[in-house]
Amino acid sequence: MARQEMFSRLSDAAAGGDVQETRGLLAHVNAIAAHDRTDTETQTAAAAAAFLAGALREQEETARRLNAAAEAKEEARRRTAWEKANAVSRVRTTLRTLRRNGRTMLGTEKGRKVAMLADLADKVGDQLTRSEINQIKAWKARVQRERKPATELPVGRNHAPEPSPKSDRNRNTDTGL
Repeated sequence: MARQEMFSRLSDAAAGGDVQETRGLLAHVNAIAAHDRTDTETQTAAAAAAFLAGALREQEETARRLNAAAEAKEEARRRTAWEKANAVSRVRTTLRTLRRNGRTMLGTEKGRKVAMLADLADKVGDQLTRSEINQIKAWKARVQRERKPATELPVGRNHAPEPSPKSDRNRNTDTGL
């Protein structure tokens, strides 16, 4: 009677999806009734074992997915950190190049480098020192000043050419006295 009840509970636990209960009862059934089982008892024990194997596979698959997601997240974090470090290095190298060659560099090249600095600084601003941020601002302002056309003159100014000193000599200076 107790044996029949044990197999019945094992069948109910497996059907109900209770992994802990099924595991405990299957271990108990295998310890007590490993021999002389009826076909029904053998089928019940096999079904319980199959259920536990499926549950184990499911747990392993879940763990594998979680590990893969964690690895992907870690890889993305490492890639982002590497990209930031690379960008900071490029900012510092470009600032050094501008300090050394900025006065003699072509305006277009200087403008391109300063635009790149501004883009990189937006990405890694938290990694830059206050001095580097100030240098970038100064270079941006300098390039802006240099881009303004030299032909811009204030409004209201006379654009007529001034007479040359030579034309003054030919003027009649005789006052009639």
